[in-house]
Amino acid sequence: MAKALTTFNVTVATAGTRVQVKATSTVARMVAIQGKYTNSGTLFVGDSSVAASNGFALNAREAFSVGEMQLMTADNRIDLSLLYVDTSSSGDIAIIAYIPY
Repeated sequence: MAKALTTFNVTVATAGTRVQVKATSTVARMVAIQGKYTNSGTLFVGDSSVAASNGFALNAREAFSVGEMQLMTADNRIDLSLLYVDTSSSGDIAIIAYIPY
């Protein structure tokens, strides 16, 4: 059965304060994260310890994605509750798109 692409925004109200992408376990086949085109700072993506010093950096309009074929885990699933974002500028937004598992 085909799965629909789901999208939502995550706003980092205060720069330097990481925000969990999803508060509850949300399993996906694929996830893409993009810095919103209006962002003035850098978006940092990572785990619960993400910060400017260790996050995957994305500027406005930049994106990356991970799909189940690229993962090296036993079940090839991505749990969005394990992803966090932070920014260098308060109020910047991460756009999240995913295909549910």
